[in-house]
Amino acid sequence: AALRMEAAVDAYYDWQGGLVWMQMEADPEAEFLRGYIRALGGGHATLIRASKTARSTTPSFEPVPDAVAALSARVKQKLDPAGIFSPGKMGY
Repeated sequence: AALRMEAAVDAYYDWQGGLVWMQMEADPEAEFLRGYIRALGGGHATLIRASKTARSTTPSFEPVPDAVAALSARVKQKLDPAGIFSPGKMGY
């Protein structure tokens, strides 16, 4: 309810509140939403559906620490050396 007062958002709860789907009327305010989640103790925000404009300026996935990104890139390189599976989808 507090989030609804700060941004135009509707929330739908799944898995008894373990997963929250949010629909925003305007373009996603990724930094605002991710900051809000951090302030409540953490979690992840993933952009599922948005306009091309919003997708070009908003990262789809929560930023990860450099070490995790490097590990993920190495695993992807080993499993998909040709880079044919979901190129660019995970940010690396």
